[in-house]
Parts: sequence; structure tokens; C-alpha cells
Amino acid sequence: MVRRSLWSLVFIWMAVAPACGAALSSQADDPRADAVGEAVVAAAERAEVAAERAEQAAMRGDRASKKADTLVGAMQVFVAVLAFILVVAGSIGLLELRNLREARQQAEAQVAEIRKMRDSLGESWARFVREALERLEALGSYIDGTHPEMERTDEFLDADRVAIVGDALGLARDPNTRFDILFRLGRHWKSQGFYARALQRFERSRELAVDLNASSCGKARALNFMALTLIEWAETLSKRSTQQVTAGHEDSSRSAGASLLQEAEGILVPLLGAGAEVSVETLFVQGKLEWAQRRLDQALGTYAAVIERARNSADEEERADGYRAIYNTACALCDRRKEGDLYRAMGFLESLPRSEGWARWAGEDEDLQPLRDDPNLGPRFERFTFTER
Repeated sequence: MVRRSLWSLVFIWMAVAPACGAALSSQADDPRADAVGEAVVAAAERAEVAAERAEQAAMRGDRASKKADTLVGAMQVFVAVLAFILVVAGSIGLLELRNLREARQQAEAQVAEIRKMRDSLGESWARFVREALERLEALGSYIDGTHPEMERTDEFLDADRVAIVGDALGLARDPNTRFDILFRLGRHWKSQGFYARALQRFERSRELAVDLNASSCGKARALNFMALTLIEWAETLSKRSTQQVTAGHEDSSRSAGASLLQEAEGILVPLLGAGAEVSVETLFVQGKLEWAQRRLDQALGTYAAVIERARNSADEEERADGYRAIYNTACALCDRRKEGDLYRAMGFLESLPRSEGWARWAGEDEDLQPLRDDPNLGPRFERFTFTER
């Protein structure tokens, strides 16, 4: 707009300039005309300078306008590209999120399936081992002292291996199931005379009772049977020691047996001094230890306490411990052999239930040999053992 106005002034000036020149020339001799002419010339020069400046300013404005248009165009392109990128990224993100959700759901389903398979495998493992135990235990009982036939040991070894592997893999999540299996394995190996293997199984039972929050009763039972296994192992070594001395060989078993008894005593200390009432089972094991240590009077007193507490007990295991205490009292009396002890021993044997195999076990027990050899009690003892032959 400014540019067009300036150019209009220039054109007007060019049109009137000749006329002005003629007028001025006609009045050349007039001083006022000279002054006016000079003023007009000066104004024309200033107008020309102003026009040039206006043109330069217009050119700079054009360049700035072009740059602004370029920047605006670039900005529009940038915004469009950015919007496109955001749309694409959002689509990819939604797709990835959906894929992640699907993958997580698939993983959770697979984990649930694996857990289901493990539970099923654990149930199969426990059922297999328990059935093997039941088959072998059916051949004998722990109360009457009969044991499974030794040719079945290979079968039991297979069950034992499967049980150990299953326990290591944690196939059964229930600690009571694993405790029961390992504890029964220990009892079987103890009954077979495999004392080292029995101790390993009882020790694992104790660990399960502690680490897997099994009952405190389970822990005490494992410790009791660990002590009982050590005592029976020591008794076996004591008999072997006697045989070695009788045969004139060096006695290498006595010190080992004493060490086992000392270890058993150490196991029983916390159970006897726990502050609460000592269990019937722990008392029975304590009596067994006192007898093995040749503290016969103390052993007889402990067995008497077991018999008294088990007599009216509703617990099957406690009643069984009471019967064992009666039997062991008879054996300890035969061992002590004070006046009247053999008659008392015979009376204790005859008080045992006839249906649980005690008479058959007594007929083979070397600890009761004094009854067999007694001229008065021998026939009576023979009649007692004959009832289950």
C-alpha cells in the first residue's frame, strides 16, 4: 500500500515537472521563483529517497513473508508427521499390550496345568510308596516283632528310592504326607536292622517337622525314634561284642555301642526337660536307654510309669507303648534276677494280649532265656509261648 502511494507521487511529479520548469524559467528573474524552485527540487529529492527506502522495506517484507510461509509449511509438515507417528505408535502399543495380556494368560494357564500335573504326580508318588509299605508291613508288625521276609528287601529298596527322589523334588506339597512316608520308611529299616538308613529317614522326618511346620508331636516322634534306633543299634553291637569276646577275638564293638547310647541320651535331653509333661513314647524310650545302660532299677521305674499312664489312654500308640513297656519289664526282670523277679516277669508276660503276637515273640527272645531254664517256670513259659505257635 505504501509502495503504490509513493509511486503515485513520483508519477505526479513527472507530470507536473515540465510545467513547473517552464513556469520557473519564465520567472527566472524573480527571486521568489528561485526560492520556490529550490524548495520543489529538495522536496522531489526527499520523495525519491523515501520511495527507495519504501521499496527496500517492501522487499524485506516480502522476504520475511516468504520465510514465515516456509516456516509455517514446515511446522504443518512436522505436526502431520508427529501425529502420524503417534497414531502408529499408539496402534503398536495397543497391539503389544494385547499380546502381553494374551501371553500372560497363556503363562498362567500353563503354570496352573503344571501345578495340576505336579499335584497328580505327587498323589501317585504317595500312593505308590504307601501301597508298597502296606504290602511289606502286612508281612509283619512292629508290635509282635515279626519282620517282612528279607527277600522282599529289593522291592522295598525300590519304594525307598522312589520316596527319596519324590521328597527331594517336593512332589507332595503336604508336609504331613512327606513326614508320614519318611517316618514309616525309618521304622521299617529299623525293624530290618538297617540302622544307618533308618536314622537318615528319621532325621529327614525331623527336618520336615521343623521346616515345613509339621506338628511338634511329629518332631518329638522323629527324635524318639532316632534315639530308639541308636539304642537298638547299640544293643546289636553289644551282642556282637559278647560273641567276639566269647570267640576270643578283639572287642571292637563295645566302644561304638557306648558312643551310640551317649548320642541317644543327648537326643532325649531336650524332650525330657521341655517343661511340659513328658510323652508316654519318650518315657518308653528313656526306659529302653536306662536298660541298655544297665541301670535296671531306673529302667523298671520308668517302665512302671509308662504302664500306668498307658493303661487308661485312648491313644492307640500310647497303649501300644504300654504293652511294649510290660514286655520290656519282663525282660529287664529276667536280666536283673533278684529274688522273685522271674515270677514277676512271668506275670507281666501273661498280662499281655494274646491276640497281638507277644507269646510268639517271647518264644524266640533270648532275653527271656532265664524263664525257659527255670525248673519251676519253664513249663509255664512253654505253655504261654505254645498258644501262638
